[in-house]
Amino acid sequence: MSVIALDSLFGGPSRGHPPGSVFCQVDLADRPALEAVFTKHKIDAVMHFAAEALVAKSVSEPSIFYAPTWPAA
Repeated sequence: MSVIALDSLFGGPSRGHPPGSVFCQVDLADRPALEAVFTKHKIDAVMHFAAEALVAKSVSEPSIFYAPTWPAA
């Protein structure tokens, strides 16, 4: 299996993607950019590990981590 790792790099440089993986700098909230990744690569499965690196921020400002869900396509 090949791995395609996505990261916005919002929290700084990423060292979390596996060696040999394809890396795409994409914000998961940017639907057109995300759709472009799915169009470019044949993706059979998704494992979502996105998280804020600084846990204290999610405790002190929880509202910034909520977003409306996308409408069904």
